[in-house]
Amino acid sequence: MPRPRQTSEKIIAMQSHIMDTTLSLLDELEPDEVSIRRIAQRAHISPMAIYCYFKNRDELVKAIIGRQEKQVSERFNEVLADSNDNNIIPHLRTALTDYLNIVKARPRIFRLLWITPLRPPSASFHRNTLIEEQINLFSDLFQKGMARGVFIKRDPKVASLTMISLINAPMFLFFQDLISDSTLRDRVISETLDITLRYITGE
Repeated sequence: MPRPRQTSEKIIAMQSHIMDTTLSLLDELEPDEVSIRRIAQRAHISPMAIYCYFKNRDELVKAIIGRQEKQVSERFNEVLADSNDNNIIPHLRTALTDYLNIVKARPRIFRLLWITPLRPPSASFHRNTLIEEQINLFSDLFQKGMARGVFIKRDPKVASLTMISLINAPMFLFFQDLISDSTLRDRVISETLDITLRYITGE
């Protein structure tokens, strides 16, 4: 007897449950150690059930990356929506600090987003899209900030790439064991955040 069709709400709920379960495993294991079988055991479902919602492990990983990127984008869009000319810098600092705190709390997610290769090779297109979305997000932020006279006039795309590079650099160094101490890492992050804000304001 065929299985009854699920509502779109139930499908979305199960996809979210599977992604949340995968994220919880990523808090404990390296990305390559998180298998479909382990996800299924933690989610209390059969491995085959996961394939009803995601074609394979890489599609699941890409869905997680997309969801994380959407959350980051929404947070930074709130900066412009909720701020005016006088408080956009404090709001931007808060948004960047929130992002960095998430990265520090869930370092394997950062590795998944930026470092861990995706399979098959064609999946790299998704990561390129992810980076382009961040560049476009910050470029839009710069254009609006420059129009308000809050940010110094710069090429928006160059400024966006520079900001992304500055903010993420300490974590890249930390993952390469070039910064071995978390206290030193946090000091470098704090300094980098100050430098980033001075770069975009020209102060």
